[in-house]
Amino acid sequence: MWKKTLAMTKYLFIEITLENNKNYTISSLLKLLSNDRYDFQLVAFRNYSDVSEGKITILDGLFKNIKNDI
Repeated sequence: MWKKTLAMTKYLFIEITLENNKNYTISSLLKLLSNDRYDFQLVAFRNYSDVSEGKITILDGLFKNIKNDI
C-alpha cells in the first residue's frame, strides 16, 4: 500500500540520521525511493551538522518524484 501512496506523492521532506544509524544507509534509502512507479530525486537538503567539510550526521532532505507530473 505504501508504494501506491508514494506513486501519488509529488514531494517528500524527510529527516535523515546518518551517525550511529544501523537501520539504513543513504544508498539503501535512495534505493527504496526509486522503482518503476516513482523516482524521488534529492532537490535540496539542510545539513544540521553546520560544517562545510567532513561527515554529515543529520540532515533534512527534500525529494521530488520525477515520475509524478501532477
